[in-house]
Amino acid sequence: METVNLWLHKDNYVPELILLALREAVLNQAYSLKYIDRILLSWERQNIRSAQDVQREQQRKRMKTQDNSTSQARAKNNADRPSIPLYHWSSNDNKKGE
Repeated sequence: METVNLWLHKDNYVPELILLALREAVLNQAYSLKYIDRILLSWERQNIRSAQDVQREQQRKRMKTQDNSTSQARAKNNADRPSIPLYHWSSNDNKKGE
């Protein structure tokens, strides 16, 4: 109760944000108030102050994860292909043969 009271009155976190931090902790299977406090501090550093800010940040992270997964899949596909050396013909090389 003391910790939650400090979050509300000293740190001025809105109850909605505390509940979201609690949800985040439970989803990560971390059941301590200290973990929730670290989430709240992290969000404060990132200037996350509302539920909408949390949703935007989570969506940004999902998009980044999807982009990384797509990039890794492309790299894997390219790694399976044989390397074919290419010779870049230039106009200077054509003049030498004349």
